[in-house]
Amino acid sequence: MLKSYWKTAIRFLLKNKTFSFINIFGLAAGTFCCLYILLYVEDQYSYDRHHVDAKDIYRVNRIDKGPAGAFKAAITAMPMAPLMKRDFPEVSEFARVIADAISGTVTRTG
Repeated sequence: MLKSYWKTAIRFLLKNKTFSFINIFGLAAGTFCCLYILLYVEDQYSYDRHHVDAKDIYRVNRIDKGPAGAFKAAITAMPMAPLMKRDFPEVSEFARVIADAISGTVTRTG
């Protein structure tokens, strides 16, 4: 029974090559896109989940408003972290991330 199904499928694929190619290519492309999106979303949700208190970790960003519009940056001034720890009792610890522009390495300080 299974052998006859394979024979029928092979005959259909060989008889309708263009239609078969479009269907197989579409299925492969759809599967690839679905898996790629799944892996991307899983990667995005995996950051900082290894910490015990991952829900309490925040990143301070800066928004500069000027004549050209708002400029968003993921950097702040160096004294920002100690001042926040001093002025806000909710801040228990802080860390700085410094990227070396020459080698591209990232160093954690603080």
